[in-house]
Amino acid sequence: MLDVSNACRPRRPGHRRGAPRDRCDHRTLLSHADRPRIEARIVDISPLGCSIHAPGSFHRGDRVRVLLPLLGDLHAQVAWSLDGCFGCWFDCAISKDRYPLLLAELKLSPATLSAA
Repeated sequence: MLDVSNACRPRRPGHRRGAPRDRCDHRTLLSHADRPRIEARIVDISPLGCSIHAPGSFHRGDRVRVLLPLLGDLHAQVAWSLDGCFGCWFDCAISKDRYPLLLAELKLSPATLSAA
């Protein structure tokens, strides 16, 4: 199991996110390159991206797919990576109509993992 007791939030002077993040603790599946899906944990999310704790090595510019309830796999690009945690930008922002529904799902029920 991944330790999310200290959600990573690297900051650079003058760095600003495109949207405020909502904290969460949601198990998910993550695809990275040609590797099999791995278990990961989303620790915060916004309509534009999220922060994820995951085993393995991720680098700025890497392409990933993040499995989200109600939305399925979202394609994203790694923006930063630090000690088993990374932030990514979704290729397509989550719509303002669907985002509240997603948040309710993330906060009310833990993900059921299946590699199907």
